[in-house]
Amino acid sequence: MSPKAQKTLLLFTESFPYGKRETFIETEILYLSQAFEEVHIYPEKASGKARPIPPNTKVIKLDFPQLTEARQLILGNIMDLGSIYLYELAHASNKQPYLKEFKPNFNLLVARYHHAILLEETLGKYDLSQAVVYTYWFKNWASLLALVKHRGKLSFEHFTRIHGYDYDIKQNGQGYFPFRSFEMSKVDRIYSPTRYGKRYIQQHFPKYKGQLNLSHVSVQEKGDNPQIKKGFFQICSC
Repeated sequence: MSPKAQKTLLLFTESFPYGKRETFIETEILYLSQAFEEVHIYPEKASGKARPIPPNTKVIKLDFPQLTEARQLILGNIMDLGSIYLYELAHASNKQPYLKEFKPNFNLLVARYHHAILLEETLGKYDLSQAVVYTYWFKNWASLLALVKHRGKLSFEHFTRIHGYDYDIKQNGQGYFPFRSFEMSKVDRIYSPTRYGKRYIQQHFPKYKGQLNLSHVSVQEKGDNPQIKKGFFQICSC
């Protein structure tokens, strides 16, 4: 991720800076705030106590109202929705869910499309030629951003991290990631903190292996145990 010419970072998180999760961002945000003139954080969930963030960083909460006119949205965008569904059906390695579970998957696509339109309005307020769009997980925000890019009204580069249950089917519990092939076609760079994650994406989506990067994460927190500065250097891994 090279911010050089960009002034603004749009960081999409699960809940950071709220709550206690996503501790890796506590360290990463310090470096990001130095690399960009301003950082705007969009948490998907905003409950609990907010952690400290750098002064040039601000949190923006988006509310997505429930879709009440699904029929109208479908009729107005039927070609777009149909093309996305057919793309996934053509490219997914596991086509069965899209054939046997058409209704829930199509309803999910419609709901996401509705939210993507609302997100598009927010992104349209930025000069995206001077911004970097960065999702910390390959989850809901990444799904919406793929749809925003597909609609073609805004042009931007989308970078995402992957961690575990957001890309590995064995950790997913559902057996597949709805519309993942479509999402892969819209993301520009993928950053994995592990070699396993990088290999996994390469094996399942070899077409996009050039978009993969290995980028480790770390924290400054050293825990409650006393530091021993004598003798040999010790590393504990879990």
